[in-house]
Amino acid sequence: MTTSLNETIDAIREAFEGVGRGEITIHEAEVIDKYGTLEARKKARRLDNESRWEDVPDKDIEQCGDAISHFDPVSWRYYIPRYMEWSLRNHETSKSMTVDQTIYTFMLGNSKSINDYCRVRFHTLSKKQSLAVNRFLLFMSTREPLVDASSAKIALEKFWNKFSK
Repeated sequence: MTTSLNETIDAIREAFEGVGRGEITIHEAEVIDKYGTLEARKKARRLDNESRWEDVPDKDIEQCGDAISHFDPVSWRYYIPRYMEWSLRNHETSKSMTVDQTIYTFMLGNSKSINDYCRVRFHTLSKKQSLAVNRFLLFMSTREPLVDASSAKIALEKFWNKFSK
């Protein structure tokens, strides 16, 4: 399936509409990445007041690329549509690692424990949401050298291709 940028964004928005936020917020996850204290996590959490993933500010997505590795599965499901949408809109201009980090979050790991953790996250998604991820990865797999297209292809081959139409 070939897909355009706007079709991919529309598919993401439709598939993830109404998804609720989990326990860990984006700024809190950044603190976790830096081995911050519980107090620092609480302070960072207060920065995140949005109730819809669509309202997470662009600057937060761009600056918090490392956060994506530290979300619990429910928080991951809440934030990934925003990461995908931001990456699609900004992959040609941003120097942030967030675009590639977004691709990497859909890859299986190199060990059983990492793969098990990834699969727990992946299985929080509905079929429609998984199809939207597939569309995102298909689009990104054609965007070399702007993004790590080879990793998008690997993610598709190892897991997400089963969701193509």
